[in-house]
Amino acid sequence: MESEQYSQLDPQARARWITDVGAQSAEEEELIAGERHPFVRAEAASSVTSTALLQRLYDDEPDPGVRDVIATNRHAPLALIGSVPVDRQIAAAIVAYLDGRGFRAPERELIGEALSAHPTDGRPLEVFIAEVLAGQ
Repeated sequence: MESEQYSQLDPQARARWITDVGAQSAEEEELIAGERHPFVRAEAASSVTSTALLQRLYDDEPDPGVRDVIATNRHAPLALIGSVPVDRQIAAAIVAYLDGRGFRAPERELIGEALSAHPTDGRPLEVFIAEVLAGQ
């Protein structure tokens, strides 16, 4: 999509385009990164698949709720996923984090049991996992 076309869309149409477009070209990523409408940014937070673009959106996002959505997108950088407290995580992001960090079956089982036992834990996921694996 060209910049001129994008700017002529209303916020709902821009959000729908971001959700449906799939992989974006560099120019399209710039359109998304430059988006200022809160609703459109929130939609982009959950549907963008580019790790680099998600990091950019996170760095530029003033709304903590939208930042959490970006950081729990399964395509987000692992450091972002790991920084979100356990009580605000989503399953897809946890699985992506475990896969990305290379945890194997015995560790995954231990982590899964701990997450099930403490779903309201407020520690960041990476801290929670490190402490579970350390036996704390």
